[in-house]
Amino acid sequence: MDRATRGIVLILRGHTAPTAGPIAAVVDTTHSLANQGEIIVTGQASILVWIRIAINYACPSTSAASPTRAPAAAEPTQPPAHQ
Repeated sequence: MDRATRGIVLILRGHTAPTAGPIAAVVDTTHSLANQGEIIVTGQASILVWIRIAINYACPSTSAASPTRAPAAAEPTQPPAHQ
């Protein structure tokens, strides 16, 4: 199985969620508040604003769980060889 396929398998099985979840929570909430915070606080948020916020959460989550990162994170590390 090649590296990209292993990455996709790890993502689909949820192995990257522990990393992607906290990153998404912090980054996406900050991003959403910076871009749409005033609209939400004043009660003027339309369905389009909520769609934009959903996209804010999807993008960093996808990046954090990227197939190029997942296999390296899941590969077991070898202890150093004793000399």
